Amino acid sequence: MRNTAVDVKRSPVGILITCLLMTALLNGCSPPPIDITVTKVDGRVIAKLEQKWGLIAWLSDPKVPCVEYVRLQENLPYGKQRTLWRAKATNAAEKVDNSGTCIQLSEFTVGVAPKGFVEETRLVPVPPNTKVEIQIYGIGDGNNRFFW
Repeated sequence: MRNTAVDVKRSPVGILITCLLMTALLNGCSPPPIDITVTKVDGRVIAKLEQKWGLIAWLSDPKVPCVEYVRLQENLPYGKQRTLWRAKATNAAEKVDNSGTCIQLSEFTVGVAPKGFVEETRLVPVPPNTKVEIQIYGIGDGNNRFFW
């Protein structure tokens, strides 16, 4: 009698399923990146944040990320950075890596501490057209480089 069973381990479908399961396991170990959109409105710089959780990020609904601190910096030559502004969460229910707290944050004005945050470094005057980077850390992280 002839054996008609398909060897799932070596079939293209079996390999695809194995790859998807491995991707799910590996992605499940770390939070997704925090996406940052920067816009300028009436002389203010507004940062909007979102985070896409799920096996396939582009199919997931965006969520409001939990943020521990935000920082604006200028990247200088030789790998050095200059902090231009920094704010940190003060009171929150969730812990980030047992080192701090985070607060749900969807939008803020750069240079103004969001509600529940305390300013650690006041905004340094930034000349126009200076290339700066905003960094967000919390459950996940993200950054965005733009011209001030």
